[in-house]
Amino acid sequence: FDSFKLTRRSSADEIQRAFAAQRLIWHPDKNPGDAVARETYATMQRAHAILMDPEQRRLHDE
Repeated sequence: FDSFKLTRRSSADEIQRAFAAQRLIWHPDKNPGDAVARETYATMQRAHAILMDPEQRRLHDE
């Protein structure tokens, strides 16, 4: 949640919007050769996958 500045009550739509906004900043195509941007983007993708899957999100929240 912290990566996207969201709360535990954030909706899937809010998560999607937050990810889309951060994707514009950190996408590797916008930051060629930047290892930090590549790692940040990969971390964001993992977080997004967890937050968008109801079961994984429930486990994360516990």
